[in-house]
Amino acid sequence: MSVGVAGEGVEGSLDRQRFFIVGCQRSGTTLMRLLLGTHRDVHCFDEATAYAILAGVGPGKVPAETRRVGYKIPRWTGALLDAEVTDFGHPIRATDVYRGEAIVFMLRGLLDTVASMVKLRGQSRQTWLLTWGVPTVEYWIGHDARFADSYAREIALVRRAAHPDLAAAALYWRHKTDAFFHYQQLGLPVIGVRYEALVSRPESVLRGIVGHLGLDWDPAVMAHERSDHPQISKAGLATGGTDPTRAIDDRSVDQWRDFIEPSAVDEMLAIADGLVERVAAI
Repeated sequence: MSVGVAGEGVEGSLDRQRFFIVGCQRSGTTLMRLLLGTHRDVHCFDEATAYAILAGVGPGKVPAETRRVGYKIPRWTGALLDAEVTDFGHPIRATDVYRGEAIVFMLRGLLDTVASMVKLRGQSRQTWLLTWGVPTVEYWIGHDARFADSYAREIALVRRAAHPDLAAAALYWRHKTDAFFHYQQLGLPVIGVRYEALVSRPESVLRGIVGHLGLDWDPAVMAHERSDHPQISKAGLATGGTDPTRAIDDRSVDQWRDFIEPSAVDEMLAIADGLVERVAAI
């Protein structure tokens, strides 16, 4: 038996018990969706359906016993509080998205996040960074006066960088990651989850997240690779090429050394402007 998910703003019990998984793209939001989706009381919608459901233009069903309904929406990471929530290159717009629900915010080191943007390639074989990252930053600069004003110093650094694409990626990461500290300052119910901590000591980190959602511990979240997950492609992959059968491991930590030129690192860190250290301290 299944019941509908409130996408139209009614205040049903499922609507009140929503939560959001956000964070800069390539920071581990898909892994978090897979992990929490294995909890006996949780159902998580991935991006293929989450945006449409929240905008009230797509259906969603969850098992009747579900206590928490998660929406993985990294595109809307910094825009949850906007009157109209949207993202460059994405057709779906929504209003009144956030109503005080719990937020699970994925945080990952600058260099490894950008390395993942370079590593991931679509069907055209172009990197995620060139397909989405750089065009999005250019759109923000040209069409979002608030962004252009807030990041004037960083934009100037991008414009004169020797590695402009990687510098733009650093600004993308900075903008998305800044949202965590903004939400925290506002007192929203947000928990910051460092990817590096999650993959190195998963049980303690996941216990904290499960508690943040007001749920009892379920050891199933430690073995997501043994579960059958919804919203998996015909190739057997989740969003962003994530392999749902891969157990939690730290093989992707420090991957940046294989994808980022050492000469670009100082430019990227200058754009991050101390945010790397703030994230590492969480």
